[in-house]
Parts: sequence; C-alpha cells; structure tokens
Amino acid sequence: MNGIDLANQAPTAALGRNGYIDWLDQAHEMEMRGSEAVLWARTRSFLDPDTSQWDAPGLGNNLHRISSDQERRQLAIARAVEADRLRPKPSQTPEPAQPEVTSSPPQARGEEAAIARLFAQEVPPAFSPAPTPAAQPDTAANATSSDSTPVSTVDTILNLDLPEAELEPNR
Repeated sequence: MNGIDLANQAPTAALGRNGYIDWLDQAHEMEMRGSEAVLWARTRSFLDPDTSQWDAPGLGNNLHRISSDQERRQLAIARAVEADRLRPKPSQTPEPAQPEVTSSPPQARGEEAAIARLFAQEVPPAFSPAPTPAAQPDTAANATSSDSTPVSTVDTILNLDLPEAELEPNR
C-alpha cells in the first residue's frame, strides 16, 4: 500500500528509474526490514537519479521534511487499515463506523478519514485478497511481543516485508 500511495503522491519517485522498489531492495540488502525499510525507501525515492539532489519542491527539497511527510503518510495508511479491521461488518450495522482520530492536526484527520472511507467500500470479488493459509502461527490475532503483550495490527502492518523476489522492470 505504501508503494501505491507513493505512486499516487509522486509517480516518478515511485515508478521511475531508481524509484521506490529499487530503494526498498537496497534497504533489504542493508538488513533493514518492516516500517524502517519502507520509510527509508519512500524518502530516498525523492532523490533525482541524475543529480543525486532532492526532487521534492513541495517539501522544500529538505531531507527532514521529506522524511517526516513520508512517515506521516505511512502512519495514516496503517491507521486506516487498523480502522478497517476494527470496523463492524455491514451486516452488523447499517452505516460504516468512522474511526476516531485523536491528537492529529485537522489536515491529517481529513486525510485519515478519506483513507478510511476508501477502505469502507466493498471490494469487488475480482480484487479481493487471496485467502490466507489457515495454519499461520504468526498472525496479528495471536502475535505477542517478547513481554507477552499483544502486538497491534498497526505494528504488524508496519513490520511487513515485501517478498524477496527479484523485481525487474519490463523493457
């Protein structure tokens, strides 16, 4: 989802030469995983491959501002996915529940609500995710941290990795 969001925000950063997938692959080579790798790759995607300069004029071409914006977007996605997971199913309530957003600036609340509305829409069967195997011992429902505290779905989502498959652009 982070790749899709980045492609929506800045198509060249996500899909261009030395884009998000290339940076994510490099992050994995550097032993980064989960949300750390995703944030690092999202941020580095804004480096111009020809000049090695930041190419994010809307964010001031500043590493701190670019990274902060990418982290904000990454967290908004995780919150929306969590809100969708907690949302009652349509048969339980006539109207989709809106996630409660606290301690976020007004702009962030609007973005989170918009993302949550997207997740509240019914998914056509052709685009439904494939069923997961029943015998998965490390699911969000039974995951715990080392101190036996349940791990939230947000933490689980943020720690997801892409498969280690080789990704080559079609030429």
